[in-house]
Amino acid sequence: SMSLLFHIIYLCGEKLCLGLLEQFLLYFIVLCFAVSAQTAAGSCARPDLTGGFLVSDQQSYPHESNVAYACNDGLKSALDGWWGTSTCKDGKWFPDIFCIDERSCVPPEIPHVKYSTTTGWFKENYKLRVECDQGYQLKNPRPNYLPQCIKGSWDLTPVCEKRADACDQPPQIANATIIHEATQKVFASGFQLGYICKEGHSIEEGSSKGLITCESGEWTMAPPCSRVSKRSSRLTHTQLIFSTNSDLVNEQLLFVCTFSAPACVMKKGRYTYIELLEDEDFKEGEIKSFDCGYENYEVRARCYNSEIRLTQCKCETLVYFT
Repeated sequence: SMSLLFHIIYLCGEKLCLGLLEQFLLYFIVLCFAVSAQTAAGSCARPDLTGGFLVSDQQSYPHESNVAYACNDGLKSALDGWWGTSTCKDGKWFPDIFCIDERSCVPPEIPHVKYSTTTGWFKENYKLRVECDQGYQLKNPRPNYLPQCIKGSWDLTPVCEKRADACDQPPQIANATIIHEATQKVFASGFQLGYICKEGHSIEEGSSKGLITCESGEWTMAPPCSRVSKRSSRLTHTQLIFSTNSDLVNEQLLFVCTFSAPACVMKKGRYTYIELLEDEDFKEGEIKSFDCGYENYEVRARCYNSEIRLTQCKCETLVYFT
């Protein structure tokens, strides 16, 4: 490449080739960096090992390569033996490479058990505090006892078992997709999962999304996802008289009203001295009485020509003299 550079200068002359040389140098630098980066991408540096030695000692290890190492007398590896192996993955070693006192303990590999460690190992006599994943509980043959590291091993192996009120994976919901991580097999009581109806379907409220909940070991019943007609509309106070096609496609339907519209309506919260628990419907000419804030006082409301007419608030108590 350098001979090519001098050849360009000789042919073109310094002034004529100045722009060409700048472009060439830039291309040459970028190319060198790209090749260097591609070579080092994902590689791991030589691990710093104290108390042991590497079987294959080199300054750099490519991605997915393995390295074996051994520990000195009185020490052991992260794999709980005097020797161990580790794999280079995207610039990091898995598992970590170290040699520890043979009386220390490495973390136990137990399903559904959680614990925290900053060093990757525990000194002798250390008491391990563990937690279980959601939906599991600690099964301990000795209540309130913590596993302890004794001479390189744990005197008690913690076990997390499924809780009685936990749920397994939910059953399939017709015409819907449940949203959850496929790897999760157990769900704690109270855990909620969402589901989405397939295109062209919805639940009763008109929404395409729903929830199911784990309660006492069982999943709650999911509101079904029903097929939605493009021509359907929400009708209230009606009754379907005849239908030949549940999909409602190119069909004429006959409905009958089951409720006549009120002639007058007293709206809740509109009247300052009348406390309504809900809207009051009136037929034409109908009269209703309401308390108006004082004992034995009431007001009368009458529907007249589709308008509410109110009397004054007055006492309606009858007093008898003997």
